[in-house]
Amino acid sequence: YVLKGGDMVQVCLDECRKDNLVGFVSLRMNDVHVLASADDPKNKSTDSVSRFYVEHPEYRLGEEKGQPSSWVKLLQNWAIPQVRNYKYEIIKEICLNYNISGLELDFIRAAGYFRQKETTSAQRKMIMTGFIKKVRQVLDEGAKEGQYRWLCVRIPDHPDNYDYMGIDPAMMYEAGVDMFVSSGSYYIQQQNGIRQLRAMVPKASIYEEVHYVTSTVKTQDKKVYG
Repeated sequence: YVLKGGDMVQVCLDECRKDNLVGFVSLRMNDVHVLASADDPKNKSTDSVSRFYVEHPEYRLGEEKGQPSSWVKLLQNWAIPQVRNYKYEIIKEICLNYNISGLELDFIRAAGYFRQKETTSAQRKMIMTGFIKKVRQVLDEGAKEGQYRWLCVRIPDHPDNYDYMGIDPAMMYEAGVDMFVSSGSYYIQQQNGIRQLRAMVPKASIYEEVHYVTSTVKTQDKKVYG
C-alpha cells in the first residue's frame, strides 16, 4: 500500500475528521517486534525493520547482566545520539507535514533504552528529557496559527520501572508533556502507580490504560519492564 503511494497517516486523519474526532499519531520509540530475524537476508519485514536498524548493529543494546528480558539486547541504545536523531527525524516529518492534533510517544513498546552500567540515573533522565524538549518544539513549530497540539507519553504503570528507562514525569511535564498514559503494556493489573504519578505531576492529564490480558507474571517480587 505504501510503496504504491498510499498514505496511512493522512487517511487516518481524514477519517477522524469525518466523525469530528481529533487525530493523534502514536509512535513506538524502541519497538522489538520481528527484530530477531532482522539480520536474516531472507527477512521481508520491511514494514517493521528499518535500513537504519540493519545497517547499524553497533547501536544495539546487546547483552548485559541483569536485563529484565532476553529481547532487550535487540533494542537500540538511546545513549547514542544517532539513535535518538533517527527517531526525531521521523517525528519531525510527521509534525511538519500533517495537521495532527497531538502526538503520543510510546516508551513502553518496548521498554529498554540504556545500558545500565554505562549510564547513571541522571544521565538517562537528561537524555530522555532533552528528547522531549526537541519534540515539543517541532510539534509547536508545525502547528497552524492559533492551534495547540498535545504531547502525550505512554509509560509503565509502576513507577519502580521509571529509572531503568530514564523516565522522570516531573521533568517531562516541564519539558512540555501534557498527557501521561499509565499502562501495563498489554496486561490488566489490579495494582498501578497512578497515585504516585499524580503526586509527581499534579497539573498534568493522566490516563490509566486498561488492556485485555490478565497479568499472570510476578509483579510484586521482581520488576517487569514493559
